[in-house]
Amino acid sequence: MASGESAAVILEPMQIQLHKALRVKSEALARIYMSAIKVFSQSDNEDRIHLTAHAIREMMGKLPDVIDVPIEDGAKQRLGDFVNNVNQEWTNMCAQGRWPGDPKWNGEVDGVLRKFLVKIESMLGAEVKIKRGRRNAVQAVIRKQNFSSVPLPSDIEDLKTKEWIKYQDYFTTTAHFGPTDEPTFLSYLRHFEYLLLNWLEPRTFEVQDDIKKIIEAGESNAD
Repeated sequence: MASGESAAVILEPMQIQLHKALRVKSEALARIYMSAIKVFSQSDNEDRIHLTAHAIREMMGKLPDVIDVPIEDGAKQRLGDFVNNVNQEWTNMCAQGRWPGDPKWNGEVDGVLRKFLVKIESMLGAEVKIKRGRRNAVQAVIRKQNFSSVPLPSDIEDLKTKEWIKYQDYFTTTAHFGPTDEPTFLSYLRHFEYLLLNWLEPRTFEVQDDIKKIIEAGESNAD
């Protein structure tokens, strides 16, 4: 592992291939990916895991635009913005409303409390909309990157969607300094890299050719 910002970063063959595949789609995505790898290589950077996770999360978020699939408004919204609005209304209610903070209180719902409840309703509705929009965006990418002439079975598509969202959730949580460790992070990162490379550059026929050559070489040696 390299130490310090100026140290050269040595990419693995798979990472070189992924970087090339990303450049074909978007120079911006390729730059974000290289930034992530460079930061992760800085062994003396205590925040390198969280910073790398942030870059990967940003790359995942930009992929639907790059793949050119339709994105619902819900997928572009941030739940944190709605939470901030609720927090502000909560502060206003505690300062100006009649509710004393007693869970057994059964007094009148005044204007301040009503505004707070409306914000809560808006936040809960936004959460559903954001999750649905994000899921639909992932499904659209999966369908766009399915180079077969036959659509994926719905249950397989569902598994692939859940897998992508699981990676997305992990990198988002880690970017916000959620608990993790280096072996776990490296495992997520490597498997995500393989997943993304397979999406961008399916290697089915190349692998089949390689297997055929290995079998033919083995039969030749046996003779």
